[in-house]
Amino acid sequence: MNPKDAETTVVQLRLSKSTAEQIEHLAQTTGRDQSQLVEEALRQYAAFETEQLAKIQRGLSDAKAGRFATDEQIEATFNRYRAYRAKQAG
Repeated sequence: MNPKDAETTVVQLRLSKSTAEQIEHLAQTTGRDQSQLVEEALRQYAAFETEQLAKIQRGLSDAKAGRFATDEQIEATFNRYRAYRAKQAG
């Protein structure tokens, strides 16, 4: 979303010099405005974190209601993970 297309708010933040330099480089390389790059990054971060919190809340609700994975389900998950890791290593 282009900030010029919607109502916007000014936010001040402090960045490390290296992060600011990366953003400046990206803006110059892509021809995009630094504000657009930062807004897109923050929008993606906020969406990801919001989804993570929703998943945690669903898990807590399930636990409170007594809905847990069985020992067999947990073992099957670990076995899939072990097989995946072995495939990656080999």
